Amino acid sequence: VFSMQEKPRNPAGWQPTRTTWVGRQREEKVGKEEEEECVSCAISSIEDLVLSTSSEGRLVVALAPRDSVLREGDVVQRIGSHDVRGLSCEEVQEKLREGGSGTMTIMVTRQRTEAPERLPASLNEATVEGRILSTCRRVADHVSYLERSRFGWLLRTSLGAMFAVASIAYHVASSAICLLMFFVSPFLGEKVEVPYEDRFRSLTSSSSRDELDISLLHLSATEMAEGVRNGDFTSSQLVDLSIRQIVRVNRSINAAVAERFAQARQEAARADERVAEARAKETLDSLPPLLGVPFSVKESFSVQGMPNTSGLIARTGRIAHVDAKVVKRLRTAGAIPVCVSNVSELCMWMESYNYVYGLTKNPYSLRHSVGGSSGGEAALVASCCVPFGVGSDVGGSIRIPSAFNGVFGHKPTGGLIPNDGQHPISGGSARHVLATGPICKRACDLLPLLRIFATPSKLADVSSLALPEKTLGDGRAIDLSKIRFVSVKASNHLLTTRVNKEIVKRQEAIEQFLESRGAEVRRVSTLPFLSRSLHLWSTRLLLAQHERSKSDQHEEVAATARQIPFKRYLWEGRAGGLRPARAGELLWEILLWVIGVSKFTLPAIVLALSECLPSSFLLQLLGGEKSIMRELREAKAEFKSLMAPGSDGEEGCVLLFPSYPTPAPRHFEPYLRPLDWTYTAIWNALEVPVTQVPIGLSEASGLPLGLQLVSSKFADSIPITAAMELEKCGLCGWKEPKMRP
Repeated sequence: VFSMQEKPRNPAGWQPTRTTWVGRQREEKVGKEEEEECVSCAISSIEDLVLSTSSEGRLVVALAPRDSVLREGDVVQRIGSHDVRGLSCEEVQEKLREGGSGTMTIMVTRQRTEAPERLPASLNEATVEGRILSTCRRVADHVSYLERSRFGWLLRTSLGAMFAVASIAYHVASSAICLLMFFVSPFLGEKVEVPYEDRFRSLTSSSSRDELDISLLHLSATEMAEGVRNGDFTSSQLVDLSIRQIVRVNRSINAAVAERFAQARQEAARADERVAEARAKETLDSLPPLLGVPFSVKESFSVQGMPNTSGLIARTGRIAHVDAKVVKRLRTAGAIPVCVSNVSELCMWMESYNYVYGLTKNPYSLRHSVGGSSGGEAALVASCCVPFGVGSDVGGSIRIPSAFNGVFGHKPTGGLIPNDGQHPISGGSARHVLATGPICKRACDLLPLLRIFATPSKLADVSSLALPEKTLGDGRAIDLSKIRFVSVKASNHLLTTRVNKEIVKRQEAIEQFLESRGAEVRRVSTLPFLSRSLHLWSTRLLLAQHERSKSDQHEEVAATARQIPFKRYLWEGRAGGLRPARAGELLWEILLWVIGVSKFTLPAIVLALSECLPSSFLLQLLGGEKSIMRELREAKAEFKSLMAPGSDGEEGCVLLFPSYPTPAPRHFEPYLRPLDWTYTAIWNALEVPVTQVPIGLSEASGLPLGLQLVSSKFADSIPITAAMELEKCGLCGWKEPKMRP
């Protein structure tokens, strides 16, 4: 055990012994920030660290696997007066907290091996002592650097100036590319690899003009399922009506990209047979909750027998052989997939447009965007083709399309719902940034769907076990007077658009209604971390990419645990297999795009090009990995403090925040305002649940307006039940679109 009680005057003179070493006395204590920096430095040279804080605020660092136990004969047997033999790491940490010695302690134990009675040859006592000595010297060097304040100030100033220049150059280049895309894209024409007729050979032009009574399709998914069970209508009627509505509107909006109508009709007939048998046996209550209800799925999810291209030409003809985990759970619940819907290329832009299927158009106005990357799903739900759909969200891909199309969408808490079966898939720590969630017309469907999404399909799957009650709710209505609301009207990011006045007006109306119901509403102009939304989101993904680059050095790390870079996904099918695109190749693709012959959309090329710089270099440019992690911790702590319960009777806190600063923009217009999506992306970085609610149509344009309800981690039911109450009171809800050219 090595203890550092005081800040040494001459760090280079440290000479620790095997038992305990205390540096030269100095009256000035180690500051909190300096101590964190020292420990971060130590972390970088020791593996498998467990962090804990003593009662007096000093940091404790332990080298041991999480499930290891300290035993007799280990390097460490006692810490102070505590005998730690036979204790787990967590118990040792508790002992250290109780001790409150006020020192920073580095504790070392052996790794678990096949011969637990002795240390492995690679980790003998001399090796352990050498590693600790090396760490102490690294800490000493860091403290020494902090003391050289003049040089440190000069270095920090120089790096800050370099970063400012690089940031300005980046924004100038981005603006130039966006202007080029905005003016050039309309003249290039719509390039589609798979023509519409090839995707829907069974559809006739006459059937698309039929007038339909779609009143049944106005029902929620739970109402549809109840009607099928009660015999009010059959699943075959529902599915047939859904198919006919898709045929009627899809040639205009291009939302569905592949169909399974014949299989869906067969599954609906089987569902009707199950209902008839259960009615005869009086066992209707045993039927699955969504039996016979049609739904659609984002094309990036695997649906057995359906295309799974994610909008990439190189994947044209790729057919999924199994269902994604969420799709499988919905099928188990009795729901019937009827089609898959359009996405942006590899799901990484806010316009659902790719060269495989073309451009998806907004059902409220064909000249406007549906958003992305789950834009096809939101357009189908808004057009009454299906009662709900399955989407994914890494920066707003559920909430932005839901806002543009006037429907409800929920981004769950990071890690709550499995993301398996998607292409591309986030790996490593980015798995909690990507979220799978529902899109639906009615708020009452969100919680039932979330429960199905999170329900383990087998006992070995523990994705939804041991969840707090507020995560999936208990089914009861919420008392708005017991919910505290915080209303924020803008992010105040310098490069985002000013929030539309109509959105502000509707948000203020909701504030007044909540106050009339006895709820506490705190109005805030903005929050400090919101102005850093882009920085926090991009650095969160950059950290995951940096983890991937380090894990690539170890072949034993599973591929699914790594964060595969976008540039590697984009270059799929090229010579050399799944290799990353090179900077020169991507620059050449930009030239090909300008003349209209590239096989990639420009947003995908630019995103891949941004990954060509090494993640380690980008992290240093942004202030270093330790600085970025500290910023993320501070943002999470700031949000947690804001949402902390204010009184004993308070059931939760909800933050009101615009989903997007304007109604749906025209096609390709987001190229001129490329950072407006940060209104949604910040909540992915914080991994908190968010429900998008439609708050009416714009009086000026007739397009939907959207508002986000944000809550604390694993409190998903709070914003959903709040949305249900607002819908019941007429302050939010879906409005049937009157399609305009």
